[in-house]
Amino acid sequence: MGRLGAQRLAVVLAVVAASAFFAPATPVHATDLPTITARYTVGDNPAGLAVTPDGVRIVTANSDSDNASIINRASGAVTAVPTQDNPIGLVITPDGGKAYVSNYNFTRPSATVIDLPGAAVLQTTELLSRPFKGAVSGDGSLVFIPSADNGPPPSPPVNEIAKIQTSTGNVLARLQVNRPGCVIAAPDGVTFLTCRGIQNLVGLFTTTTAAGDVRTVSLPGGAAVSAAFSPDSATVYVSNMASNAVNVINVASGTVTSTTVVGSVPIAIVVS
Repeated sequence: MGRLGAQRLAVVLAVVAASAFFAPATPVHATDLPTITARYTVGDNPAGLAVTPDGVRIVTANSDSDNASIINRASGAVTAVPTQDNPIGLVITPDGGKAYVSNYNFTRPSATVIDLPGAAVLQTTELLSRPFKGAVSGDGSLVFIPSADNGPPPSPPVNEIAKIQTSTGNVLARLQVNRPGCVIAAPDGVTFLTCRGIQNLVGLFTTTTAAGDVRTVSLPGGAAVSAAFSPDSATVYVSNMASNAVNVINVASGTVTSTTVVGSVPIAIVVS
């Protein structure tokens, strides 16, 4: 991922649902449309954003200024905390106490652990190759951060998901996965999925999965761009960009149970 150049951007808390360009001049329910309630200036090129479960803080990973911004919603104060090079994503623990920021750097891939109430770096965990956004277990004891492709020279290509213990910062295991992408947590807090838009593979695992036991699910054609779990965590829905379809995966069996053709190039999916 190349740098996009320094550009000061703002984090917008509420997205305007329709603009004058796409909507009639007077929408039918104009009074019900959301409005922008606040703007906060953060670091350069905020590539990742997360909100603490209690809604008190907003955190951004700013890839061009090599830091994270912690926004206090009540006061409006924005505090910058340094990270390693090129932070692109982050995940927050369920108690809102820590953020794990993925630093997508070729020579120094790592995850920066930030104490959010104290706005301070607690630890930097070195990784074997460039990381994507991770996910945290429901009890907050484990964080899973995916790394893919080449590590620092002369290291061979590394494709894994680091299983990190939040209480110590230690890497407990390195789950072997074929070119993982971002990790998505199921509502049950123990089941996880990783997918990446450059291939038609999905990896399924749990908090107790051994290093070599990640289940790989092959999708019929296309590329797994995004995915979402059902509320009971038993089913995964995957948007398949190249085949213009949604694949349905049974988590227990690790098999594709159905495929539904949708509109062109589906790149995101949510389950209500």
